[in-house]
Amino acid sequence: MFDRTGALAASYRKLYLPEENGFWETRHYEPGDALPSVIGVFGMSIGLQVCSDINRPEGSLLLGALGAEVIVNPRATEAATFERWKTIFIANAITSCTYVLSVARPRAELGVPLGGPSFAVSPMGEVLVETTETIALVTLHRTVIEEARRRYPGYLATRADLYARGWKRVRTTTLPHENAE
Repeated sequence: MFDRTGALAASYRKLYLPEENGFWETRHYEPGDALPSVIGVFGMSIGLQVCSDINRPEGSLLLGALGAEVIVNPRATEAATFERWKTIFIANAITSCTYVLSVARPRAELGVPLGGPSFAVSPMGEVLVETTETIALVTLHRTVIEEARRRYPGYLATRADLYARGWKRVRTTTLPHENAE
């Protein structure tokens, strides 16, 4: 992310790399090894999540807990999958009490049917913009974030210690889908 002067304000390496038709990312990239962080640019606290990282809600929840007011999510996704992404954006905005802004790559590339709308949703779940136009303008209000954080579910503390223990158990046990034939 670059600030308004063009200086590099932050960088982020995607944590989750797909390995599927059109998205053979593990063949070209190494996954990031750092947790997402919050940076102060443009007068707000912003967290970055690249593409499919936003499909793991713990990253969005962490950014919200660290004080992010906005989560920016550039993505290269197939237009046909947008409705699923939209559901995730709305859920993450509500549960992390942040605005979620996502910009899609605009058209097919190398035979992959990329595209779909760019999207903005408020911390209250209100869709602010859903468009395939080249430019969209959205006004963000800190008072909306504050209200979301006062209301359910934002006021509930995250039980990170319990979830950390649970994730350690997952690594040492067989998942139900691993036994499926």
